[in-house]
Amino acid sequence: MKEKYRILRTMAVVYKIMAWVSLVFGLIGSITFLVQFSLLSQQLGTAVPAFAGFSLFVVFLAYTLLSFGTLYALAEGIRLLLNIDRQTQPAQDNVREIRPAA
Repeated sequence: MKEKYRILRTMAVVYKIMAWVSLVFGLIGSITFLVQFSLLSQQLGTAVPAFAGFSLFVVFLAYTLLSFGTLYALAEGIRLLLNIDRQTQPAQDNVREIRPAA
């Protein structure tokens, strides 16, 4: 039997991969903001760039976690819908056998 909704299964995998890539690059980017602004703060001798770097780190980290969660939840939602379809298909077939089409 031909597999139904093959593109949805593929997109669920793509969204999970995108979620993990987003998380890794987001963590690297947010840590880079923190380190770079801390180094700038040491060179300038003032705490203003360090505070700005920490603020950017927190904002970028929150955005990273939100985007990871959104992409991963989208992938899991697709998988959930596909599982619901797979689980209810035998019941649909049984109903069709019992009740003839009008």
